Amino acid sequence: MSTREGAVFDLDYQRYVGARTGRGGIFWAIVWDGIRRAMGIGRRFRAKLLPWGVVLVAIGIALLSVTLDVLFAALDVELLSHSDYFNITSTLGYLFMATAAPEFLVPDRVHGVLDLYRSRPVSRATYLIARVLGLIIIVLFFSLVPQLILFIGKALASGNFVRGVRANLEVGWQVPATALVHLASQIAVAFPVAAFAKRRGTAAAMFIGTMLVTLPIAEGLRQVQRHFAHFAILQHPFYVQNRIFDLHLEEGLAPFEAGFKWWASLLVIVMLVLLATLLVWRRYRKLL
Repeated sequence: MSTREGAVFDLDYQRYVGARTGRGGIFWAIVWDGIRRAMGIGRRFRAKLLPWGVVLVAIGIALLSVTLDVLFAALDVELLSHSDYFNITSTLGYLFMATAAPEFLVPDRVHGVLDLYRSRPVSRATYLIARVLGLIIIVLFFSLVPQLILFIGKALASGNFVRGVRANLEVGWQVPATALVHLASQIAVAFPVAAFAKRRGTAAAMFIGTMLVTLPIAEGLRQVQRHFAHFAILQHPFYVQNRIFDLHLEEGLAPFEAGFKWWASLLVIVMLVLLATLLVWRRYRKLL
């Protein structure tokens, strides 16, 4: 090509004139990035199908219960209590966690994105806390929004909204406390699995498998040594939930059958969270 046929482009360098958000902006960008990824925002429809499908089913159950409460308000019968809702949607909760948790850790590690974070003022603690917070936000959204719909619906079905709200004020702490207990028991398994798994599908399968396998182990071995009942990870949050709602439905729960109090299950959940924190921190000590 001759000089006459050539073209010169003046690209010049421009100074960045946008807002400088600092470390706080970086932190919340990581939080929002995890939420977007887990919920399939900005991705193909297939990525949105499972997380949003689970959320819509959970909300649909609450709306159906509210509708029936309003229709049969004259019977003065509670079709679905707040505690019952946790029992019914627990499977959905585990499925949601199984698909959401890997999205927060696996892609960054597998696709080399951690190298980009390492070149920015992002500490290991900042990254991991942001990822955990993002997961907590979407799981609590999944847990609490349907419960809020249920609460409002029951107040409306009572015939006097204000009186209905006042009659169920204790739900204001019972539901969030129960949601946090379930969240803690799930994230204590899901996050370490996601920290070591190389594929998102593998992480989801390992999480579900761990939760399911530990239950028969606890049921079978507690006959030999009652402390094996603590392996029933699935049942610990329900034992604590029954106490939060002042219910006595512990029959069939391995920790209860082994003679342990509800606070022992709460302690097990706390220990699992601490162990998960240690494992994930050590895992990322060399990665970030």
